[in-house]
Amino acid sequence: MKISKKQTKHIAELSALELATGEIDLFSNQLSKILDFVAKLNEVDTKKTAPLFQVTDLVSVWRKDKVVPSKIKREEFLKIAPKKQNNFFATKKIFERE
Repeated sequence: MKISKKQTKHIAELSALELATGEIDLFSNQLSKILDFVAKLNEVDTKKTAPLFQVTDLVSVWRKDKVVPSKIKREEFLKIAPKKQNNFFATKKIFERE
């Protein structure tokens, strides 16, 4: 599948990446090759293959996540917040679009 320069620029913008002119051609070519490979993989018949989530026999030693109520109320946290807005912590922006 051929990826155009316009599509590559759009993907870079969505990824917040700045590409030099020479990189656009390079990445268009590389992305095209990746999509061609994925298309090739999609041709493989996997109907009789069970899903595989772990390729080794490793077992997770971590506990299962479970939702539990907090022992500290929101109001207590908000009392010590450096900045708050409408019952939430206020923080600085970390991303800005140009």
